[in-house]
Amino acid sequence: MTPSPPSSHSNEDNDPFIFFTQKRGISEDIWRARPYVWWTPDDLEPATAPFRGLSKRQQKFIKRSVRQGPGWVITRYPALDGLPPIYPELRPIDPVMTDPGRKHWHGDREMPKDVKLRWRLPGTRETWKPHINAGLDENGDVKEKVEPEDHCGINAEDVHQHPHRGKYLLPPSRKIEVRRPHDHPLKPRKKSEARWKEDTSDHIAKAHRGVDATGPHDHVYWEKDPTEDGLARRLDVHPWAWDDIRESDIIFFVIEGCIKADAVLADGGAVFSVPSVTLWDCPELPVFAARYLLGKKVFIVADADWHDNDKVINQAELCRAQLRRFGVSETYVAAPPPTCDGKKTKGVDDFIGAGGHIEDLLVIASDPPEAAIRSFLARRYIRIDRLRRDTELLVNLACFTSQTNGILRAPLTTVARVLGIPTRTVQRTVEQLEKTGALTRDTDLAIKTDYFSRQPVWKKQTSITLLSELRAIERPQVRLADLIPIQRQYPGDAHGA
Repeated sequence: MTPSPPSSHSNEDNDPFIFFTQKRGISEDIWRARPYVWWTPDDLEPATAPFRGLSKRQQKFIKRSVRQGPGWVITRYPALDGLPPIYPELRPIDPVMTDPGRKHWHGDREMPKDVKLRWRLPGTRETWKPHINAGLDENGDVKEKVEPEDHCGINAEDVHQHPHRGKYLLPPSRKIEVRRPHDHPLKPRKKSEARWKEDTSDHIAKAHRGVDATGPHDHVYWEKDPTEDGLARRLDVHPWAWDDIRESDIIFFVIEGCIKADAVLADGGAVFSVPSVTLWDCPELPVFAARYLLGKKVFIVADADWHDNDKVINQAELCRAQLRRFGVSETYVAAPPPTCDGKKTKGVDDFIGAGGHIEDLLVIASDPPEAAIRSFLARRYIRIDRLRRDTELLVNLACFTSQTNGILRAPLTTVARVLGIPTRTVQRTVEQLEKTGALTRDTDLAIKTDYFSRQPVWKKQTSITLLSELRAIERPQVRLADLIPIQRQYPGDAHGA
């Protein structure tokens, strides 16, 4: 593996008063109570010790990552009694490489003979365009911050890799050995003859030491342990937040990590959190909602880039729908303004660190065009039951997407689970809606059977785009305090700070 670029951290990064209090508005009492612990490549013990109960593969990932630069260990706490401890989250000062990336080739010239077929990027020059233009803005200019491997509009003729880097690290899932039978003469239907021969020859060389095997035989593969329901998908509650969560009528659900949740706590908000926008659907969320959220107003706090990042608004709205399904009727999505006092802000921690407050968050809301959807589908359907089913799903898809582009970048399995609809029903409905022209999709919705659970799952995550006239209509953004009066109580006062 190639190391990540040299660290640009300064003494300010390892000074908690500057890093947490001055820049992010987290008081000393709160970051000490969590606590946050500093590690360096010369002293890995704070970052590696909490993970000693994991497998060697998982510990190797942690050690390999934290050796690349210093950072903060973020202690996390379970949201319910009786649950296993939560492993910490690691926050390197600079992004560290977590995966070297897959080798691939997408040159304009004839493919060299030493380039293996499996390295060729599928598609054509037109489909590669987004990949080649990585690092350019919408005007075609090079962005201020680009990854060293971004092409910036210039195609590459050699075989190369794009390392994956992360600024927040969590332990990967445990891997277990799985035996699968196969037979060399069998060629998959979707694989070309040349690609199949190349893969088979490579397989014989590596797995059979160059001697072909005859007849069906088994091979061992490493796959995620299905009994381990994710080490990162857990709710976190700071020890000082419990009194406010029990007593407050307004609760904040931060889906962007502990640092941002602690900034909300320091500003007087009752808060719980998950590490990232895709991890809100935790196993303990239904019980937590039933105990602490019913009858209260819950604000799902996202980053200020929700308008440009489809995944953020998709996941926030899906989370909102799931909470409503659990009986939490008053739910909202809120985000900080993009600037505060002339300073650019992305997360709620930047916003509070720049002098903003939770009552100044902007509440995001939209209305699905139900009349337009019903009219659109009524002109194309005859069967009432199909019209009712497809209308219901299309209305929900409009709720989960933004008016700007109407794109859903979230697994449809999540949509099915949130709506309580069987996965195959969702598949058939989406296919039917595509035929009517209500939406388009960029990948196949073919379903495969999960190897362990034997349940139907989609092969790929599908990106769906709604027809412009069927997209949600955004309401004007409202300041949180103008929608619901809020009285902040600083947690330090309650703890004798």
